[in-house]
Amino acid sequence: MTPDQRATRRARKDLMSSVVSIPKPRPAGPRLVVDIVVFTGYVVDPIDRHVLLIQRGTPPYLGRWALPGGHLEHGETLAEAAARELREETGIAASVERLHRLGIYDDPARDPRGHVVSVCYLLVLSTMPAPAAGDDAAAARWVPLTDALRDDALAFDHHTLLVDAVNQVRDPRTPPVR
Repeated sequence: MTPDQRATRRARKDLMSSVVSIPKPRPAGPRLVVDIVVFTGYVVDPIDRHVLLIQRGTPPYLGRWALPGGHLEHGETLAEAAARELREETGIAASVERLHRLGIYDDPARDPRGHVVSVCYLLVLSTMPAPAAGDDAAAARWVPLTDALRDDALAFDHHTLLVDAVNQVRDPRTPPVR
């Protein structure tokens, strides 16, 4: 190999390593996610219910409790994404027909990773199936609603989503305040 060929190969290698290290551009607009508030129990006052929470296994909010949820995948509806995320993170299956759209949460500051818009769903179960943490959830458990509402350590804006869900279950005619 001649010195010119070596120099060309080295230059090509340097160019390829710099191309590979270029970060992928972020999408121009906000990202779309779904969150799911899952209550259990048919009781007169929704405050006596339990809510399903997951412990985050990844940043941001590593180790903090949150509602199940995640990003919309290409080719799926929002309700399909909610059902998939619930199944992946908690092992609990729900049909899309049982999911009720609670609201849209679009505060640009709701996620430290950037502008993320959430479509939140509500699901009320008559039983309390045992959750099994999966995907990016480190743990999953049923928590008394009164405890979850007192807990200011919920990730993202999930306290707001939870309060809106309680108000919706108390009086279905009451839309979330936006």
